[in-house]
Amino acid sequence: MVEAVVDGADLEWAAEAAIRQRTGPLLWRALGMAGLGDREEILGGRLRANADLWRVQTAMLLPDAVAAAVQPLTDAGLEPLIFKGPTLAERYPEPGLRPMDDIDVILPSAQHRTALAALQRAGWKVLSERAGVHYDTYLSHPKLPGLPLELHWDVALWRDRANRLRGKALWRRRIPISLFGVAAFGLPIEEELVALAAHAGKPFHHFERLIWSVDISVVINHGGGSLDWDRLRHTARREKCGTVLAVALNHAQRFGVAVPDTLIEASTGRTRQAILSPLLNEAWPLTNPDAALRHQLRYALSDSWGRQAMLIVGELTNAKPGDVPRAAARLTRSATRRWRQLRRR
Repeated sequence: MVEAVVDGADLEWAAEAAIRQRTGPLLWRALGMAGLGDREEILGGRLRANADLWRVQTAMLLPDAVAAAVQPLTDAGLEPLIFKGPTLAERYPEPGLRPMDDIDVILPSAQHRTALAALQRAGWKVLSERAGVHYDTYLSHPKLPGLPLELHWDVALWRDRANRLRGKALWRRRIPISLFGVAAFGLPIEEELVALAAHAGKPFHHFERLIWSVDISVVINHGGGSLDWDRLRHTARREKCGTVLAVALNHAQRFGVAVPDTLIEASTGRTRQAILSPLLNEAWPLTNPDAALRHQLRYALSDSWGRQAMLIVGELTNAKPGDVPRAAARLTRSATRRWRQLRRR
């Protein structure tokens, strides 16, 4: 299949796109499995270098980074929830196939100061020069270049929260896991899939990285028969994440994952379906959506009227002072059109 696809394809363009989408190692592996012996000459070596970089990081740095992040916290009597990154990387078929930028750890806000002190005693340094408001503390370790740590007390700012997912609630649902030989905590597969879908569908993410859709497929395939589809549906409804989960599972189907039809058919009106339709196109990660579509997706991916209202408030409070009247007028027009559509319906 890979040989048929690449016959006549612009492999240099594909390599650049894959590296941007964090799927470079997967493309390099696929070309090798297809028996394309001249792949390095065709691609100029950059794709191989990218794959080698992530493989070395996974083999040499990631196990030590997980231990350095988790052990000080457990020694302090805490139970850190590891989210995304390392928990996903270990489930890919080979080391280095899942690039990652950092290690995400979630603990309740009441434990944040204790956790921060424990990490600093273990050599982690707080990086405080980040601009803007955050829901985590960013740390680096001199012995672990390229693998910083994000110590979360939540998973989104209030003005960008499109659902009911909260960091503390995720932490409460943690289960013990072994991660690169280190005792830690992860999420049950159903909660993990909903959280991953919500992360990919954040108001500033919009499923624009292909690797996020690959993650969904890998988690489902790795879970095998342990995945409870009914529980997944209930979890998504409880957290107001039905639409983002439906989009994520639609993407996963393209990678051969069998998904119940009831989970990929989001319950939406015609207006939302029209807005969401570009997301369901297989070329979506390779497009560059304009500001208008990004703005519409900010609300169309949310299943909660209350959260949509808070997204509006958040958009207004985050606007520059001179832009507030214009933003308010635009949002008022959008809300009026939506109200009229509902009345007609």
